[in-house]
Amino acid sequence: MAQTSATTDITFRVSADDKELIKLAAEIENASVSDYVRTLAVQRAMELVARLRQRETTEIPEDQFNALMASIDEPDSISPRMRRAYDNLWKIELD
Repeated sequence: MAQTSATTDITFRVSADDKELIKLAAEIENASVSDYVRTLAVQRAMELVARLRQRETTEIPEDQFNALMASIDEPDSISPRMRRAYDNLWKIELD
């Protein structure tokens, strides 16, 4: 695990058993406890944020997407009834 130049602190409490387990894991990884915990926390946070962002993305089949994009370039058709209503709007005299 690579060391980073940290600029701020995060403090949390763990049980004595958890602390020993974390220290052992950091030693196995040849990292300081701080680097070990920071790396795992950042990786987990990135995974969570990426998963949430993916949920915000709507996926549709390619053919539907292509049809949608093609329709953007085509003008909408106006129903005859809507056209008459629009035309009649200008015939109304305002008091």
